[in-house]
Amino acid sequence: MARRNLTSEEIVSEAIKLVREQGVDGLSMRKLASRLKVQAPTLYYYIPDKSALLNEILTELFASCFARIPPCKTWQDWMRAYGAAIWDVQQEERFAPLLILNTQLDEAHFQDTLVRIKSQLSAFPVDQEKLFFLQSAVQAVVTGWSVFANARYAEKVEQFFDFKDAAMDSVDSLVKSWEPKIH
Repeated sequence: MARRNLTSEEIVSEAIKLVREQGVDGLSMRKLASRLKVQAPTLYYYIPDKSALLNEILTELFASCFARIPPCKTWQDWMRAYGAAIWDVQQEERFAPLLILNTQLDEAHFQDTLVRIKSQLSAFPVDQEKLFFLQSAVQAVVTGWSVFANARYAEKVEQFFDFKDAAMDSVDSLVKSWEPKIH
């Protein structure tokens, strides 16, 4: 294979496509290298190992959630938009909940994520610690509904209610219950 220059973005994008097709367990640096038409050692120049690659994928998915949030005037609207963005990304990338469960986010990616979240929340002049807790709760609730919606028995349950509506109703309930606490 000819040597070529790659970007981390190109590698992560192709890795996401591979995980869509073959699942998280089907991802390997060798398979990814083959798809990118390079030798596996070339990938290690950009991304040191599979664990680091999973961190990059998870961070990219999370960034795509933030990219979907429109400008919001209130923290309540932001939380609802955030919940909807998480839902949409996790439904488009059905492997996302499994990736969240099985990826040990390294310190650098964790800190970058914290900065991104806190930057978004700083637009609202209210208690930032409580807002941060609430956004974590929104993530947890939506991810829980997403896992439920992707369970093997989901079709049987779906005859009783719509999963997205249930997830968004749960987010709305969280937001309403926190309104008196956040000032």
